[in-house]
Amino acid sequence: MKLFWSIVLFWVGIFVSGERLNENATNYWSELCPKECRSCRIDQTRRNLTIDCSNSLLEEVPLISREISLNSSSVTLDVRNNSIRVIPAVEDNLGFGLINKLLLDGNEIDALNVASLHVNLSFVSMTYNKLHQLEDTFVDHALKTKTLREIVLINNSWPCECHLAKQMVRLGTKFKQFRVPTCTSGQRLIDLNRSCITKVMFLMVLGSVLFTLTITFSALYIRHRHSIKVRLFSLQICLGFVSHEEPDAALLPFDAFISYSHRNDQFIVNELIPTLEKAPHSYKLCSILTQNFIPGDPIPTEQFEQAIRSSRRTIIYITKQYLQSQWTLTSFRTTFESALTRSRLIVILAEDVEKFDELRTSLRSKTLLERDDPFLWQKLLYAMPHRSAALMRKHRREQSERTRKQTELLREKNRAREAKRLADVVL
Repeated sequence: MKLFWSIVLFWVGIFVSGERLNENATNYWSELCPKECRSCRIDQTRRNLTIDCSNSLLEEVPLISREISLNSSSVTLDVRNNSIRVIPAVEDNLGFGLINKLLLDGNEIDALNVASLHVNLSFVSMTYNKLHQLEDTFVDHALKTKTLREIVLINNSWPCECHLAKQMVRLGTKFKQFRVPTCTSGQRLIDLNRSCITKVMFLMVLGSVLFTLTITFSALYIRHRHSIKVRLFSLQICLGFVSHEEPDAALLPFDAFISYSHRNDQFIVNELIPTLEKAPHSYKLCSILTQNFIPGDPIPTEQFEQAIRSSRRTIIYITKQYLQSQWTLTSFRTTFESALTRSRLIVILAEDVEKFDELRTSLRSKTLLERDDPFLWQKLLYAMPHRSAALMRKHRREQSERTRKQTELLREKNRAREAKRLADVVL
């Protein structure tokens, strides 16, 4: 009987001692507990301390004593459902650096940075905040921190951006239970990342295609740029790009001097001169067989040179007859060389002229046209002095206006003719 009561008294003593210890521990943490918080509870079994500051109308995380964790194995800070906007840095709140689990759900935090994490954190929950950006440094730090095992970021104002989606996927590679958030459109960021990868691949392919096309068209343009400019000039398109005025345009009396054999005057008089003299170009020409030279006198070398010096271009129509009568003349060779040195020589070769090496060598880098070329006139007009782009555009407008008036006049005549026909039918 005495033994029984001894055992009872032993356990009663232990119970009373434990209650006193609990009371002393509660008093200890109560003294260290932030005054803004509701309570500080300790789990005696696991020695887990919970600092409960939820629903306390807080606008910032309260200051936490460094001694609060001395008799506990882990510390949980519960600041849910407040109006906290910023997570404090450790140097501003030393006790905050001792927190192991951080519950920040239902606050107004809008950004995360490296200072938001410290080495003791193992769990962070930040649902129902206003998070909309995630710095690269934060993600890198979170991936390198060994103690951090879980982070919850769902139900925030995440924008639907490819870079953000990529960062979320990176976080998911470390945290196995990581729940990838949705963006403002309701799309999961992991799905957005897949579409972004597809878009990037498409843009890369498109960029490669555009680069290849640019290189190809550039090479084609470099190779055929003269033909392109001739075509644009003939169509009166992009005149500011293909047309250029010459500084001596107003100083010389003639636009071109034409040299040819009198046996070929059919082509010159009926085709070449009318083409050059008609609008909008209206070139002023000097010909060896026109009134610009003294009738009846032989044409000396001085007259050739004077005609060349007075003209912005020298056009030579070379045929067999021309070569037979003039090519071997020493005086004309001098004139021809004078035209070459001016770099403004235009040569038209007839179909019956063989392109022998001497002629080809002499005309290298000059404007050499062929009589049977289907684009002869376009190339010839482009090689002639260019009128101002403004003047050409004005002429084009005037031509369009004349065409419009002629069309309207034709329509009026047709209507009058039709009205007369109907009147005759009625009668």
